[in-house]
Amino acid sequence: MQEIGGVDSYTNAISDIYQDNFGEGIYTGKGIYDLETFSTVMKGKIKENTVLSHDLLEGCFLRCGLASDIMLLDGYPSGYNSYITRTSRWIRGDIQITPWINDKSLNKLSRYKIIDNVRRSLVEIFGILNLIFLGLLKLKINKNLIIFWVITFLSVSFSSIIDVANYIIFRKENIKVQKKFTKKIDGLTASIYRGLISISNLPTKAYISFISIIKTIYRMKFSKEHLLEWTTAEEAEKKNDKDLKSMYKMMFPNVILGILGIVFLEIANLRSNIRNNYSYNLMYLDFNTFYHV
Repeated sequence: MQEIGGVDSYTNAISDIYQDNFGEGIYTGKGIYDLETFSTVMKGKIKENTVLSHDLLEGCFLRCGLASDIMLLDGYPSGYNSYITRTSRWIRGDIQITPWINDKSLNKLSRYKIIDNVRRSLVEIFGILNLIFLGLLKLKINKNLIIFWVITFLSVSFSSIIDVANYIIFRKENIKVQKKFTKKIDGLTASIYRGLISISNLPTKAYISFISIIKTIYRMKFSKEHLLEWTTAEEAEKKNDKDLKSMYKMMFPNVILGILGIVFLEIANLRSNIRNNYSYNLMYLDFNTFYHV
């Protein structure tokens, strides 16, 4: 039985695209391996105190497969603040293993896994940059660019769109709803909510991703300190409050972008009104000139 929770599919893996298509899975931190084989293969592969997220590298060097018939119990962040804290740590870990992209001892698929993790960290950043670019472009050409805005939002919530499509296309008949002892949102409703949350929290996620990437690059290239900075799930839950003030503090990029969005719309409307009034005055002037002639 699979328990679906949270706003990402990482903790609910029932299949693996790499194993399904290439016969080689991806190690995500929970698994079983032989200690002697592990020590032999990984000896000298990773320098001490340099890698925060070691699971992907271990899976690349050792190879691994997905076992979907085993239940592992793990905690999940109970609030968005603690979730973002964990996400920041994941992003820093993904950036720290980028030097292994050029490691020829890894096969091409393993190096692609590292690149794909970095790509995933950049989705929200490029989503915001794209929206800003489209906004400036609209201000310049004064044309409707709604289709491009929609494409940007769809790219951010693509996983939820796939979930909804699968539910509609491959829906099975005569499925009984499972009774639960605790309240939770699942199924199609959860997929829709997950997509809406991804879109509405795009500015905050982009900011956290950007700060995490810049911080990691600085530590790797210059300071060489705090590379193993770690906050456990329990500590994250204790440190992050769930009151309204804490939420505003954590999600201030949403507030700032919202204010800028309102200002942008007002400027766009003002420019449109000025242009329309100018066109109307020209038409009026041409009509009067023609009438007198």
